[in-house]
Amino acid sequence: MRGWGVAVVVACAIGASNAGADGGVVMRVGAREPLAMVFLAPEAERAKVTFTALQDALVHALDADTKMRLEPADAEIRTCEGRLACIVERARGASAGAPPTLLLIVSVRATPGQPDLVSSILVDGTQAQEVTRKARLAGADADAIEEQIAAEVLLRAPLATVADAAGLESLAQALVASFQPAFAARGLWKAFGRVVLTVEPGVPVELDGQLLGLSGETTTLVDIPPGPHRITVTRPDGPTLRQVAVTAGSSFVISAAPDEVAMSGTRKIQWAGGVVAAVGVATLVAGIIGRSETRPMTCNPAGEAKFVCRQDAFERLTEGSGPLVIPLGYSTASAGAAMAFGPMLVSEETLDSPWWIAVAASVLVSGYVISEAAN
Repeated sequence: MRGWGVAVVVACAIGASNAGADGGVVMRVGAREPLAMVFLAPEAERAKVTFTALQDALVHALDADTKMRLEPADAEIRTCEGRLACIVERARGASAGAPPTLLLIVSVRATPGQPDLVSSILVDGTQAQEVTRKARLAGADADAIEEQIAAEVLLRAPLATVADAAGLESLAQALVASFQPAFAARGLWKAFGRVVLTVEPGVPVELDGQLLGLSGETTTLVDIPPGPHRITVTRPDGPTLRQVAVTAGSSFVISAAPDEVAMSGTRKIQWAGGVVAAVGVATLVAGIIGRSETRPMTCNPAGEAKFVCRQDAFERLTEGSGPLVIPLGYSTASAGAAMAFGPMLVSEETLDSPWWIAVAASVLVSGYVISEAAN
């Protein structure tokens, strides 16, 4: 590997919510562990495998099956000339500035007119740097140190050939699969679940009370830790809730369309209250419009030979019998208003939905009885 140029892969930053060119939105939830990668390629010949193309392919493969993310190996390793001990000793994780826990080293050998040969190894960066430090303190020479570092290599992927850019996806998937034992031993293999959310674009999406962002043409929640979770989609007419039990490596498609949302008990009470109030108002208006000026007279004895007579305040539904129309109207309207607006003022924890029916009945009965007595 001596005499080769060295390129350090710079992985794209991973945010909480990324929008794609097609309007799709990917919302990342959990944190991923860094995987530093060093890319060694020849300067003289143009390799078919470039670090940018390999990086993109690896990002997709790692996202699908692991808890890892690529990050820059912040190191000045151009002068290492491919020596493993030198690369390991100088490598630093860009996110923490410390030796990377896992270091992926990819070497490419290019021959004109032939497929590229790609070799890859996975190294425990922290352990390898500690071995190097102790070896130098013990006075070991370069070859001895190189042998000791080689012993710290966790896994070597099979030598692969890449004839064109189309083979990079297969190469990336093969690399990730080759390193599965090392990832699994550290709890980094298929550690997350994902949810594809069916929802219209432009509405806020929350997971367990944490706002992730606005939905897109397609909305995918990835890197979700295993366990029960609550997804909330908030629209102007209220929130839509979905419960999901995520397992490692699972994938769900969940619909949060408005027409599939079951109306809550409180909302049903409010709608029923609106209908009752409308009936009450209609009854009240009808009673006022149809009110006669020749309402019945009620006379009561005020003395031995003297009577006091007065006109009744309200008319009944039928002459001489039936309920009082106007009191029935405003009592019914008041009962409906209690059902419609009461739950907005008192939380459901304080007064459960069915109790508003009892409140409304009390308002209706008490209002009418008082009016009947006063009449």
